[in-house]
Amino acid sequence: FTGFAPNLTKQSVVTALKFLFLPNYWTKFKIGESLGEAEQFLKDYFGVKHALLFDSGRSALYFAVKSLGIKQGDEIIVQAYTCVVVVNAVKFAGAKPIYADIDDTLNINPDDLLKKITKNTRAVIVQHTFGITANLDKIMEICRKNNIKIIEDCAHSLGASYKGQKVGTFGDVSILSFGSDKVASCNRGGAVITNNQEIANKLTDFKTRIPNTSNIKIIQHLLHFPIFYIGKLLYSFTAGKLLLFLSKKMYIINRIIYEPEKYGKQVLFYPAQMPNCLAEILLLQLKDLDNMNKHRVAIAKLYKEKITN
Repeated sequence: FTGFAPNLTKQSVVTALKFLFLPNYWTKFKIGESLGEAEQFLKDYFGVKHALLFDSGRSALYFAVKSLGIKQGDEIIVQAYTCVVVVNAVKFAGAKPIYADIDDTLNINPDDLLKKITKNTRAVIVQHTFGITANLDKIMEICRKNNIKIIEDCAHSLGASYKGQKVGTFGDVSILSFGSDKVASCNRGGAVITNNQEIANKLTDFKTRIPNTSNIKIIQHLLHFPIFYIGKLLYSFTAGKLLLFLSKKMYIINRIIYEPEKYGKQVLFYPAQMPNCLAEILLLQLKDLDNMNKHRVAIAKLYKEKITN
């Protein structure tokens, strides 16, 4: 399991169980104050004017691309070392992905980025891989000279900084992801942040047109928390492995990537609104974000010290 719920806490499990089994919580299943509170937290944390929640990081990226006025045949440069859902978002928006190589930081190589620019290039997705920041000075200089928009992909870098400034605040628009293996997690969710009013207006318009996440999907997302909590406790025994395997096989819990997405096809249940119940769990994570990042940095240092070959 690549997404082994590293951020799973007792508090998030209890919150999920409340929404699953207590009727007085059901009225706030999809709509509630936690959505606005989570968006306000992100605005305050990044010091930006606009933050909008979506059901997933892939939906957030799809709408970020569309907010730039991308047309059929436009090109968007992405680094070749990335997730398939990044490329899918570009294709679903009608653009053509153009691949650039990476450098030793596992981020886009500015020299190769420069080589891939054509008259049809409209944007570049700047991915900060595993919390390691891309070379923003060089990338921004290239983009300014060539009138290219920057979409920052901060799915794995929530809280990281570049020369004292938080990543996600350099681009024209930036995306965050709150999937089960991300820095802050509510199992499924994403956000777009920007200081650009025109982009924000388009994003708001897009958001009003998409449906709520279905009850079945929300229940799958919520069941992830107690099932993984038990599965991890019993993982060294056959019972834990079997519970997690059967839960995914029988679609009792959601999958990180669905089969059609691996072939560049859209699934019917995304994009959608982020449900309030997941936003409430997200808030618990966001309020402890600095501590969680300190923990991640400590683990990263251990790997760096111990792996020497």
